Amino acid sequence: MKTSSSLRISASSRALELEVPDALKIAILPFLVSRALLGLAAGLANLGLRYGRPQDPHHVWPLQPWLSWDAVHYLQIARAGYPAGPGAVEDGFFPLLPILLRILGASDWTAVALAFLLGLGGLAVLAGLTARVWDRETAVRVTWIAAFWPAALFWSAVYTEGLFLALAAGSLWAAWRGHVTGAALLGAAAGLLRPNGLMLALPLLLLLPAGRPRLAALAPVLGAAAFALYLWAFSGDALAFVGGQAGHHPLAVGRPLARVLSGDPVQLVGLGFLLLAGAGAVWLWRRRDLGAWRLAGPVSVVALLVAPLASGSLASFGRYTMVAFPVYWFVQRWPAPLLLAIGLPATLAYTVLAGTGRLTP
Repeated sequence: MKTSSSLRISASSRALELEVPDALKIAILPFLVSRALLGLAAGLANLGLRYGRPQDPHHVWPLQPWLSWDAVHYLQIARAGYPAGPGAVEDGFFPLLPILLRILGASDWTAVALAFLLGLGGLAVLAGLTARVWDRETAVRVTWIAAFWPAALFWSAVYTEGLFLALAAGSLWAAWRGHVTGAALLGAAAGLLRPNGLMLALPLLLLLPAGRPRLAALAPVLGAAAFALYLWAFSGDALAFVGGQAGHHPLAVGRPLARVLSGDPVQLVGLGFLLLAGAGAVWLWRRRDLGAWRLAGPVSVVALLVAPLASGSLASFGRYTMVAFPVYWFVQRWPAPLLLAIGLPATLAYTVLAGTGRLTP
């Protein structure tokens, strides 16, 4: 006779068998349509315009948009490792993505192929979680919005966005469903992927079952701490990932509005994304029908944006808000004509400018 514990595990496995294919079914069409349209826009722009970022290597035109900006650093780490001395800009890039790239050989084509798979995976996890928290119709709308977010080019660039969305949303989904081990493993991986991964500890505390299971909320912190120990051993500075980027960019660390007040239009656009995220957090907190997500949703938004907010620049908030996934639950309530009229032109403009090296993503 099966025990109640084994019955719960069996029921959970059957539910997962149904949820994963349905999540992929929801995500595949928005992902393919958006990749075709944004890839074509970025590709044609690279054919017609000289690439505007001279320090990046030049690639054949189908690859250039996917292998630029931070992708250069991720591939450099994957191929040659972190520099031994302190103060290198590469110290600001966490190791999980370079590890995956290195395992696959770190060639340009395999890197882009991996990026496409991770982007699809991230949207699928978002779709699956949204279908459980809300419903399938909402999940479809949310996935289309995410696939055409202004910075959506980077769902399939050699960046961390696709994988981070999968890990962050997956970890919180697992915690919400009571799968403590899964939440811990995914959370630890998120902590090894990018600096704001360690902040997943906050929403995990809210979603994990009470008692000893809540210790799993420390997993993202332990992931980030593992990288800090590595940096301390090889550069003498456990927090080199903070100074690694700030030392090479004019960032006012801890003063996010400093560059906004200078009147930089790119910073003002970033401020708009930040205000959008704040409005979404407030809207979620006012929803009394969301159960645990009424608090976990807003906390997730704040937690995933607080680290980049402290960096001293809002220029990349179009990209940072991509992974603060409860924001999509807010935006999907907007009228579809408004989303099309504002969102699609903004996405195409961002794709052309960032994909040709003219706008910091």
